[in-house]
Parts: sequence; structure tokens; C-alpha cells
Amino acid sequence: MWCEKPSFVLSLSLLVAASALHSPTARGADNAPQRMKMTTPIPAQITTPPQVTTSIGTLQFTDGVPTPDTALRVYDNLDTIRATEAFLNGIPGASLVAIRAGLRKVGAVDGNIGVFETLMDSKSLFLTANTETIYFWSWMELDGAEGRSRSCGDAAEHPRRGR
Repeated sequence: MWCEKPSFVLSLSLLVAASALHSPTARGADNAPQRMKMTTPIPAQITTPPQVTTSIGTLQFTDGVPTPDTALRVYDNLDTIRATEAFLNGIPGASLVAIRAGLRKVGAVDGNIGVFETLMDSKSLFLTANTETIYFWSWMELDGAEGRSRSCGDAAEHPRRGR
């Protein structure tokens, strides 16, 4: 066998020892990876740090990849943000439904216009109403199928809502 020859084993041992003497570690250099001419430096500003402190807690990363706990925390936060956004986006629609119901209650239907008899005051339940404006409302439903407008009458009279 080849390993039984003492001269080959001695030569192999000397080769390993010589290469170890010329290694960067043996010379006392740092253990930084070898830098090639074509290596592009990566700015530290765009790398992901191993740890980031945020309003939802400390997020941990390994080589730029979030840990399972960090990923769960971020997805939970996104769910909360989206739920809050959905709620806030629904407020104007809910307000319009209440306005329409109020107009129907006072008889402002079929093209009638509801005009407030008094100015707003601190008892008015409007978000941004001011006390120097006379307000009026009307509700008109546009029938896009025929391209004509029609006043908002009883819901049962509407072709798509009547049951």
C-alpha cells in the first residue's frame, strides 16, 4: 500500500507542516476572508444587524434571516396593523349608513333635502361640524346600469335590494 512507504508519509507530513507555517493564522494575521480584486464591498448600512429594538420588542436575525419568534412577532404586528386599517377604513361607510338612516327617519327621501333648523353646537354628534354653517343633506342613489340617477326611496323599491 502507498501509506506503508515511510518516505511518502514523511514527505506528506512536511508538506502539511510547511503549508501550516505559511497560513494567515500562523503568521498572526486576522481571520478575515481573503479579499479578491473583484470583491465588491458591502456597505454596513444595508446589512441586517443581528438584533433590532423596535416598538414590538427586540427582533433577532441570523445572517439577515429572522428567527421563528421574530417572524411570528412581525406577522402578528402586521395582522394588528391590517385589522386597525380595516376598522378605520370602515368608519366613513358606517357614517354614511347612519346619515342615510337619519335622512329616511326625518323624511328626506325621494329627492327631498334635509336642512338643519339650527346651527351645530357641542351636543351635535358630527366629527368636524362647525357652529357657523347651516348644514343640509340629501341622499341620491345612482343607478349605474341605466346611467340615470334616482332618489333613494324605500329599500324594497330598489331593483337589486328589493326582496
